[in-house]
Amino acid sequence: MKKIILRNKLVINLKNYERNLKLMKKKVFPRKMILVIKANAYGMGFDKIVSVIKKCQVDQVAISCLQEAYEVRKIFSGEIHLLGDFLKEEIDSLLKLNVLIPITNYQAAKLIEKKASLLGKKALVQIYLDTGMGNLGLFYKQAAVEMRKIMKSPHLITKGIFSHFANADQKNDFLTQQQMKRFKFILNELRNEIKQRKIKIHLANSDALLNYPQSYHDFVRVGLALYGVNRKSLAWGLKPCLAFKSHLISKKLIPPPFSVGYAQTFEISKPTWVGTVSAGYADGVPFALSNLGRVFIRGKQFPIIGRLSMDYLTIDLLDQAENLKLGDEVVLLGEDSKSKKSILVEEWSEFKKTHPYDILCSFGSRRLDKIYL
Repeated sequence: MKKIILRNKLVINLKNYERNLKLMKKKVFPRKMILVIKANAYGMGFDKIVSVIKKCQVDQVAISCLQEAYEVRKIFSGEIHLLGDFLKEEIDSLLKLNVLIPITNYQAAKLIEKKASLLGKKALVQIYLDTGMGNLGLFYKQAAVEMRKIMKSPHLITKGIFSHFANADQKNDFLTQQQMKRFKFILNELRNEIKQRKIKIHLANSDALLNYPQSYHDFVRVGLALYGVNRKSLAWGLKPCLAFKSHLISKKLIPPPFSVGYAQTFEISKPTWVGTVSAGYADGVPFALSNLGRVFIRGKQFPIIGRLSMDYLTIDLLDQAENLKLGDEVVLLGEDSKSKKSILVEEWSEFKKTHPYDILCSFGSRRLDKIYL
């Protein structure tokens, strides 16, 4: 059977990912790492990323739902943290998969205890505190009483206590400072119980790792940072792991007056060589790059003009049309090998007014060829 040729490719540099992981291990030592691999390792693929994690001897990973727990348990024998929440119907499976289950309210603890009792086993759990995020977890003001009851449950083994930051990507953020204070207050209140049961504590996520070293506890949770997606990561010495590449599929000289793309958002005012690139928002390129983004071809930078469509984007070829050939590689993300200049995931997220997580999780298109180096 002839191999299907895919126009667009996401190049994932596993060598850089491994290098970043080892560097991060050194930076957070003696704390241990929980590698967050939610959403199919942020779209990069469980199999390949977990293989690097195991090679680097990290024995803790975190996922977000039962479906992911099934997939990861097939290839990973270490501890699997569920960081979100669960449905009543999922408890049996989570127990059988030996997943570390988060407790976000006392009613959930009683449900887990009942199921564990029926299965004749003890459930591994950790307590999730809401110190300021506002969506999941025991509300910090009333948490201590319920936490003590959970810790005393005969069929529950409380292995951890954790919380999650809302604004840790912002330096000197007031809410982040408050969350650390609230978390510390609860830990102090339960100091004896935590010490007696050897409960592990974790609070820092990728953003906090870079901005709030005072939030490090027994474990640190690292996910997005390892892909080297923003300037802060690069300042830490991490390297980008991703590149998005497409092709120049068309070029033509268009005289004015004429418009490019849907909704006539770009009007040509002088004779212009317009190039068409075979990638659009269905391939994970943010619609927000319309009339704002840039690409590299043969070491030269070209602006995106007009509105992105589902399958294509258009660029102004400036004065380089004669030097470019149909089929030329177009770098939309990552390093351009000729100029050595880069476009970071962070740039795309800034145009989209979102977070790099959102960009990575958009690379799920089946039209996108994932290539691992």
